[in-house]
Amino acid sequence: MNLKSKSKMFKGLVEKIDIALSDGTSFDEIAGKLKNIHIKIRDEYVKPLPTDLCTQLAKNELENR
Repeated sequence: MNLKSKSKMFKGLVEKIDIALSDGTSFDEIAGKLKNIHIKIRDEYVKPLPTDLCTQLAKNELENR
């Protein structure tokens, strides 16, 4: 995988995270949306965010509102 495709993949991941954080209204909804984020690497779909990270991002988002 070359640098350009990695950059495109990362940009897509960040956009999906941003959408999940802004659309959710409760902790469970935000954490659930983050956990369901997936990206395509070659012919596979991968969920790149571990549960602990999803939990922490959801807590931070709710605290900052």
